[in-house]
Amino acid sequence: MPNLQVNGVEPYYEELGDGKAILGFHGTPGSALLWTDAAGELAGHGRCIIYDRRGFYRSSRPEPFHAVDLADH
Repeated sequence: MPNLQVNGVEPYYEELGDGKAILGFHGTPGSALLWTDAAGELAGHGRCIIYDRRGFYRSSRPEPFHAVDLADH
């Protein structure tokens, strides 16, 4: 997995396929694991990007961490 730094957080993400970007994001609670099967299928149609939102599962949390709201995502 490539490293990425966004506003002090390192989000976990995966890219599959090539071409036009297709973004899959999970709800609360959840993770990119929700998209694993679909991402494999969608990769045949474009570059599928799935990720764990900040503070969820494999993505880091902002410090100090109190809560994450919609604006943070």
